Parts: sequence; C-alpha cells; structure tokens
Amino acid sequence: MGIISILMGNKNLVIGLILIGLILIALTAGAGVYIKILKAELATAEAEKVALTTELGVSNNSIKTLQGSIDQQNAAVDRLKSAADARVQSHAVEIAAATAKANTYRQQALDILKIMPTTDKCKSADDLINSEISKDGKK
Repeated sequence: MGIISILMGNKNLVIGLILIGLILIALTAGAGVYIKILKAELATAEAEKVALTTELGVSNNSIKTLQGSIDQQNAAVDRLKSAADARVQSHAVEIAAATAKANTYRQQALDILKIMPTTDKCKSADDLINSEISKDGKK
C-alpha cells in the first residue's frame, strides 16, 4: 500500500507517469509504423534488384553476341585487306610495264605534236614518216 498511497497523495506524479506511458506507447506505435514502411521499401528494392539482375544478364549476353559478331567482321576485313595487298603485290610488275608503255606512247604523241606542219602537206607527211623510220632504225 505504500506505493498506492504515494501515488494518491501525488497527483502530479501520476499524471507525469501517465504522460510518459502514453509517449512511450506513441513512440512504440510510431516505430512500428516506420518499420512497416521500411519493410515495404525493402521488399520493393529487392524486387527491383531481381528485375535489374535479370536485365543485366540479358545485356551481358547481348554484349557477348555483339562482340562475337564484331570479331568475325574484323577477321573478315583483315582477310580482305590481306587478299588486296597480295593482289597489288602480284600485279606490281604488270603495273610497272603498263606505266612504261604508257609513257612511251605519251612521248611518241608529244614528238608528233612537236613537228610543225608546213604549208605543203605532202612534205609534212614525208617529214613525219622519215622521223618515225629514223626512230625505228635507232632501236
């Protein structure tokens, strides 16, 4: 009975204890609500993590497929370059011969253009023929 008589004699203490109890109940209820909110957010985050992990797997597979295609394409380009280089090298002699022949024909054309025609067409033709014959004789 000692505690009851103390409480009955001290109303302010009782009111203070009741208020403290109500505050503790309110804090506990608030913490419970906050915990429920956090659990819901955690469940949402875990679901998003699963979805993102699946998407990441799909993306990684796509990257591997794309890298394989790029590697194949690069190998094909390298083979084409090697084949083109081989063709250029194998035809280098033919290109040099054709260039020399073209230069010869170009020089012959320039030589013909250098001969100034005279008013006598027959003499001009005769000079041209003679110059060509003399070139053939020098060879």
